[in-house]
Amino acid sequence: MKKTQSINFIILLVFALLSFNAHSQYGIIEMKNGDQFEMATEDLIVERDSLRYFKEYWKRKTTIMGFGAGKLLQEYKDKSDLVSIDDIKKIHVKGKLTVGRQLIYNYIGIKYIKDKKRYEEYYVVEDGECQLLVKSGDVNDIFSIYVQTGDEEPFELHRSGTGTGPKYERKAKVYFAECAPAMEFINKKGFKRSELPKVVELYNNECLE
Repeated sequence: MKKTQSINFIILLVFALLSFNAHSQYGIIEMKNGDQFEMATEDLIVERDSLRYFKEYWKRKTTIMGFGAGKLLQEYKDKSDLVSIDDIKKIHVKGKLTVGRQLIYNYIGIKYIKDKKRYEEYYVVEDGECQLLVKSGDVNDIFSIYVQTGDEEPFELHRSGTGTGPKYERKAKVYFAECAPAMEFINKKGFKRSELPKVVELYNNECLE
């Protein structure tokens, strides 16, 4: 009897885990007040100072000569919801940033930072008080790379479309100049762009209180 109960418990546990993964595979939006919202698709749409996410699966559809547009718009609104970007603590999303077959970075989140006119989307590569951020470039470019500590203006380490030379190394030495462990790592022979997450990790662990 106990063996049967144990087997049933294991089956229920596995089913629950599979169900959770099926619903949260696209990501979770964590709010500053503790609320969490599961994303049913990977789509995130900025609407002024709000972010629209889909709470139910929704596939973009087209209309013929505008027929059915009202119904599609209502479905779009019914299956999605809006949250204030200022109230978002973190967006937990995982993925890969690639150029062709080349892996640039793995990312662990998405955040939105407002410039003078609108919110821009950044991928979070390394998290902490200091974050390593990546922003998509134009169609033919790769990615722009930034670091940001707290709510300060993101500091540019590499600009999309300016080549892959050692500019990121020179700029990293400026930003992390007062952190000896980070500088020691940057100054080692053969420092690579792919090692920037390690620099940010050292900065967070060794030089920020």
